[in-house]
Amino acid sequence: MENTELDVFSTLVSHPVRFIDANKQRYTESDRLQSDGTDEEIQELTKQSTKALDLEKRVKHVIETLQLNPEDSTNEIPAYFGFLKFVYANDADRNDRLSSFIHLATKSRPWTVANLIEAYHLPSPDFILSIQTGNNHNLLKEKSGIQVETEHAIQRGLSATAMITHPWITTSCINQDMIRLVGNALHSDMCGVDVPCISFCNWKYVADHQQLEKNSVVTSTLHDTRFAFDDEDNRRRSIHEYQLITKRNYENRNSGWHLDPNHTHFLLFDDETNDVKNVLLKRQEIEHEFSISRALKSPVGGYQPKHSRFDNDIPIVMLLLGGDFTTLTAICKSLENGTPLVVVRDTGGLADIITQLCRKLSPIDELAEFRKITYIEECKIELKRLCYKEGILTERDDEIKIEDQISEIEKYINVLNEMETLIVVYDAIEHKGNLENAISSAMLKGIKYQVENYEQLLSSETRAAELVWCLIWNKDDYARQLLIDRKDQTIISTNDMYPKKDQINTLTQQLLFEALYRNNVLFVSLLMEHGASIEDLTDEQFIIICIKTMNNNALPLDPIPIDMFSQKRIININDLTQYVERTYNNYLQQYLGHYENERKKNQAKHQRLSTRNRKQDISSSYTPISEIFNERKIEALYLWFIFMNQPNMAKYLCSRSRNQTVATLLAAEIYIEATKKDTKNKKDLNIIAQEFDRHSRGIIDKCFAKDDNFALKLLKSKATTFYNCYPLDVARRANCRIFLASNTIQKHLHDKWYHHFDHQRRFMKMSSSIWICLVSLILPMIPIASVLFPCLYRKSSSNSKPQQETSNLYRSTVSYQSLPERDENIGSNTPGVRDRIKWFYEAPVVHFYYNFIFFVSFLALFSYVLLVDYFPLNIYGEKRSGIENLPIPITEIILHICIGSLIIDELSQFILQTTKKYHYSNNPWNWMDLAGILFYLIAFITRWFVVESVFICSKIFMSIDLVIWYIRILYLFAAYEVLGPKLTMIYEMMKDALLIFLCFILIILFGFSIASWSLLTTSQQVVWSNTTNDTDIKVTVLSEDTGKLWRWQVLRDVFNWGIWKVFGQVAEPYNDAVSENDAYGTFVFIFAIGFTVISNVLLLNVLIAMFNEKILRVQEKSNELWRYQRFWLIYEYKDKTILPPPFNILCYIIGAIEYIVCCKCRPKSSISLNQYIKELSEQNPTIRNTTEPSLVDTRQMNREKVFGEAYWEQIFEEEKQEKMLNQKKSDETTETLQTDDYQKLNGTLQSLEKLDFSDKQIGHKGAEQLADAIRKNTTLTQLDLSKNHIGNLGVQYLSDAFLHNKTIITLDLTNNDIGAQGTQYLANAFRNNKTLVEIDLSKNHIGNEGAEHIADAFQHNTTLTTLKLQANRITNYGAECLADTLRKNTTITMLDLRWNKISAKGTQQLADALAHNTTLIFLDLSWNEIDNKGVESLADTLQNNKTLTTLNLASNRIEGQGAQRLIASRQNYTIPTILNLSSNQIGSDGAKHVADALQNNKAITTLDLSSNRIGDDGLKHLIDALQNNSTLITLNLSSNQISQTGIKYLTDAIEHITTLTTLDLNYNEIGAGGAKDLAAILLTNTTLTTLLLSSNQIGPAGMQYFSYALQNNMTITTIDLSKNQIADEGIKHVANALKYNTAITTINLSNNRITDNGIEQLANALKLNKTIVSIDLACNKITDKGANSLASLQYHNVIF
Repeated sequence: MENTELDVFSTLVSHPVRFIDANKQRYTESDRLQSDGTDEEIQELTKQSTKALDLEKRVKHVIETLQLNPEDSTNEIPAYFGFLKFVYANDADRNDRLSSFIHLATKSRPWTVANLIEAYHLPSPDFILSIQTGNNHNLLKEKSGIQVETEHAIQRGLSATAMITHPWITTSCINQDMIRLVGNALHSDMCGVDVPCISFCNWKYVADHQQLEKNSVVTSTLHDTRFAFDDEDNRRRSIHEYQLITKRNYENRNSGWHLDPNHTHFLLFDDETNDVKNVLLKRQEIEHEFSISRALKSPVGGYQPKHSRFDNDIPIVMLLLGGDFTTLTAICKSLENGTPLVVVRDTGGLADIITQLCRKLSPIDELAEFRKITYIEECKIELKRLCYKEGILTERDDEIKIEDQISEIEKYINVLNEMETLIVVYDAIEHKGNLENAISSAMLKGIKYQVENYEQLLSSETRAAELVWCLIWNKDDYARQLLIDRKDQTIISTNDMYPKKDQINTLTQQLLFEALYRNNVLFVSLLMEHGASIEDLTDEQFIIICIKTMNNNALPLDPIPIDMFSQKRIININDLTQYVERTYNNYLQQYLGHYENERKKNQAKHQRLSTRNRKQDISSSYTPISEIFNERKIEALYLWFIFMNQPNMAKYLCSRSRNQTVATLLAAEIYIEATKKDTKNKKDLNIIAQEFDRHSRGIIDKCFAKDDNFALKLLKSKATTFYNCYPLDVARRANCRIFLASNTIQKHLHDKWYHHFDHQRRFMKMSSSIWICLVSLILPMIPIASVLFPCLYRKSSSNSKPQQETSNLYRSTVSYQSLPERDENIGSNTPGVRDRIKWFYEAPVVHFYYNFIFFVSFLALFSYVLLVDYFPLNIYGEKRSGIENLPIPITEIILHICIGSLIIDELSQFILQTTKKYHYSNNPWNWMDLAGILFYLIAFITRWFVVESVFICSKIFMSIDLVIWYIRILYLFAAYEVLGPKLTMIYEMMKDALLIFLCFILIILFGFSIASWSLLTTSQQVVWSNTTNDTDIKVTVLSEDTGKLWRWQVLRDVFNWGIWKVFGQVAEPYNDAVSENDAYGTFVFIFAIGFTVISNVLLLNVLIAMFNEKILRVQEKSNELWRYQRFWLIYEYKDKTILPPPFNILCYIIGAIEYIVCCKCRPKSSISLNQYIKELSEQNPTIRNTTEPSLVDTRQMNREKVFGEAYWEQIFEEEKQEKMLNQKKSDETTETLQTDDYQKLNGTLQSLEKLDFSDKQIGHKGAEQLADAIRKNTTLTQLDLSKNHIGNLGVQYLSDAFLHNKTIITLDLTNNDIGAQGTQYLANAFRNNKTLVEIDLSKNHIGNEGAEHIADAFQHNTTLTTLKLQANRITNYGAECLADTLRKNTTITMLDLRWNKISAKGTQQLADALAHNTTLIFLDLSWNEIDNKGVESLADTLQNNKTLTTLNLASNRIEGQGAQRLIASRQNYTIPTILNLSSNQIGSDGAKHVADALQNNKAITTLDLSSNRIGDDGLKHLIDALQNNSTLITLNLSSNQISQTGIKYLTDAIEHITTLTTLDLNYNEIGAGGAKDLAAILLTNTTLTTLLLSSNQIGPAGMQYFSYALQNNMTITTIDLSKNQIADEGIKHVANALKYNTAITTINLSNNRITDNGIEQLANALKLNKTIVSIDLACNKITDKGANSLASLQYHNVIF
């Protein structure tokens, strides 16, 4: 059910965070009635149940007041209402919303029904869309019977209408198919919003209407009535569960029409008959009452605005879908009242008849009148035929009845003819699916008809309705032209040179009000361009805008329990105003609390200064909005839209507001604060905050580009519109990094840094900045520059008159008085010595150099103390620093004083920033300061205890503290542009890359160190002793009691042993641990070498690569980060004391004395000032109002606004261009099929048999267009649409086409984002398909539900042979469904289920199906989760299965025993079988089990055991078993850790394996020795044709053996020798072999470090070879010289 503003109102009083825009959000008032959920959720619903109670009370009150009854024959029983919870047969269509129903008597008067609907407080509609349908009697139809294109067009058009506008939709329950079609279009998942959809039904006509009766108790399993929430009258409200049925169980149910779950309200009229005609007529009358109802037109439900300038009726538009003769009666009556009609062609019935009539009557020429008679007669015949079809007329009727019916037909045809201008015919094919345009066009026709025919009854503003239409449908171009024409007509109509303002602006003001509460930025901009003003909005309109724009995406607000009007049915403006102001104040206090507190302090101070007669109460909890922003509505709305999280409207309002720099900074601060409260949307809120931060920089830099002095002045000026705050103050508080890095801020910082020094002047060919540095460093604390070098200072300007007399278009009549600043000097051109000295000590650059000197001296002193002068406390009367009984040395005392002064300095900085609400923690260097202070305090406290362990602790902490302060000095580099960005880059790289590297290195370090140290210390822990005859061995273990094996020293030894290996140091011994020449020592030695290589070569290079990648990313933003850090550094030194530490203590003491003295003197001066202001106020009350504006430079404010508007104009234009560009790209992508190539394809598709459209990114729109072509095609057999992201919607279009196509055999839909819903569409299309042979749905996400649909569709299919479902998130349940299909299907030969999540349970189901299946040949279950248990099920089944020949179980969890069972299952059959068990967990032990199974097996022809770590021992078992095998053809043993030993086993047995033709030994470790043994095999073997030896460390030596073997072997045709480091020496042996070999056709020599010399030798050999066809030389060291050598072979037909 749709919620409205008043209901939002009632709920949000207790929960203000849950605002909702009733026009757009998925939110229903009746949701409160559903109590399912957790205890917390139920408690939350209970708190908000007031809303549901209010709803019931309002409806009940209306029923009792209007005396509404449920039946025509009943006058005592009140009408009954309740809620429907639909129970779905298919969860895919689920809609959790509750719908409302009302049982009424048909005789109920229309205005009473309208009042009843008003009680629901639905959102006011833009128009009412009345959907007219006819009656259909075939309830078992699954589809509406209209064309698929038309169905899709209707659904898209209704969804688009709901998203563009805010309509009410009304329907009748007399055509189940059409209503279902409409309901699906209005589903919130389809159109994105909930739309009020009201259905008018006959009570007796509704199926199972007994379930809706009051107090009914249902025992059926399909229905249930439950009750929730007792109200104060102890009456239970019922929620009726209404079962939605499917076609298969319809026959067992009662007859009648079933309610559609996508409707929000059902008006069930009861006249004790099932005649629907009365309901149709009643519906028409009620819709008219809706149209003229003033309450329904109110923007806020339950509130009647006092002023509504243009009180037009709510438009009604009829949409005809099909229809019958009864529908014609209602339509003609509405047309006579001026209601427009949209007729959808090809929907059958009445719609097609009216379409034909309108199309034939539209051409106008000299013969039109003659044709008209003929067309009308044809229409009469069709309507008469319709009457007979519907049973209105029968063959037995007398002539009088027939004549009366014909007369009625003629009357209706005359109405259609006369009102033809109000009829719009829509054709889905011709209009390309834009039904919303047809509806908007009809609505405009109706408006124009009303203006033309009833102009004398309407207001003088005849274009008002048209402009409202433009606003509703976003027709900005049309509205712009209307406004221009209207202005011209106003000028002509008046006898004055200028039009009257009221005549022009009244309408635009009303439209501006509506555009604002609709959040329509485009129209707000347009209307303000044409004279509308936000400042001219009434207070009532302002409040309504705030109410209407509340939404569920608003920034979070702490809940405030308020109960203002939960019991009220009618709301007044005071209630609304009070609520908005409370909410607004809460937002301000929560997000701008600092400024609000300052404002309230100033307000209180102002009250104390005001006259006694004008005292006001400021003790209230909230302040009126008009007082917050001095009645400036633009700024007030700007912040309101920020709080409501509507940044687009906020940006436009900012462009029209004052103080735009501060406005954008405040927005950034608000969104930054919101990120702390809303963690779910933190990322999105942070993006918006950065956007406003970027806009603030753009505005200030725009001013800087035009006038740098003006931009700098702007930084120092108060924003009088927003709390009188300064831009820099807001930016610092909000930590606006982008703004603080702007050019303007940097210029400001430059001036601040040098203060009154002239940094641009040169003296003795050196810059003044160098002189400042020299005089500060060489002669510290002495202001010699102030005395001897006055030229270093800027000359102050002489006294000049204020520029008040200068004419300027930005200047206002209000005078400007700038705020006094201490760095401005009014005096002579040459400043005096006193001023120069003062300025010298005030300059931050001097503070910086002084602190730098101190810091260097401090670190030197610190280092000296730790090295030679840090001893325990002197309690024994010894000398310290040459003085007896001195507790600690003098140097240490000085050190403590210095660090103490640093602590005081840091404490002062913390207090200063905290007081001003700045974020002290945002600067990472402050954390380092705190760490240094913390470590120092620990060291300082512990150094006073004369205990060895405590003193050690003290010195350690002091040493750490020294390291911290050394690192801290790097912060000083941030002051300079050369070093600052580099420091930032280093910091960012360390923060990201170095931490990751340290994580890697520490993991490997600890693994190596612990393993190595455990081996080295074994001899110290375990003692092996032999007896004299060496027969008895005694083992002695050093127990924990005697040997104390565990010590903390062990950890240090372990870490120390490994840490130096990181730096390449492998010297021994360490701590008496030596890697002796035994097994332990040898392994440790090898281990140390490996670790050193990894840590120094691999990880170090990884770190370098990470640094390079990080540098490229950080370098782009390092300058911006440096600018930001430079701001904080300069302001930190600006606020520092004149003297550096430790002399700064004197400055703090003097400052404290001055503060105390000033506090004692302040009350007197304050009282005298207050008395003086009071006297002035009593004499002239206007003094208070003119004092504050006198400080405002209105000229400056207006100038900033002009620059800001220029900036925003540029931004809006860029956004517009970007939007257009994105739209253009989107159109180009989605309309790929509309290009010339597609048009040619569409024309020639009838002759194509294969269509490859893979990876064309056609999307669902392209799929829709392609479906049109496929539907009529009769030749296409293969269709490839992989990698196109067509989604479920695109699949729906294609499925409709496949229903008609009878030729497609192969369909590829790989990687198309198809889900379960899309799979259901395909399943419905292919359930009875007789042509499809192969379908590929791999790499989608159909899941178990989609697998179930596919399985159901192909259970009885007799043509499909190949089904590919790779990577589809199918688990055991999906496998179970597919297993059911395999039991029944008799044609599927290949099933691909790779990359799913099938485990043992699912495998068992598939295995059971294979026991009954006699057709499946290929089954791929690789990359699943199958273990031995699952394989055992397969093995048991395969013992009796005689058809499966290929089984792929790679990359599962199968061990040796499982593999044995699987292979043994085929030993009784001679059926050739391919078995893939690669990448499992067989191992060497498992290989033995596999070997046992292979001994007597006569079925396995291809066996893949790659990547199973079977090793040499496992290979031996396999070879022994295969000696007697006579069927194995292909053996894959790659990646199995086979060495030369394993090859020896192979050479001994391979001569007995007479069938093996392909041997794969890639990625093993046979080496040169293994190559020698393998070469010996090749000399005698006559069956092997393919040998793969990639990455086996063969080298040049191994190639020498192969060379001789290949010269004599004439059976090998393919050999792979890549990645074997054979180099030029080895290629020489290959060349020698190829000179004589006449069998090899393909050879792979890639990745072998072959240079041009080796290529030259190879080329010479290939000139003699006549059989080589393909040779791979990729990834070698071949230059142009080698390429030329190969080029000489181009006539030998060799492919490189």
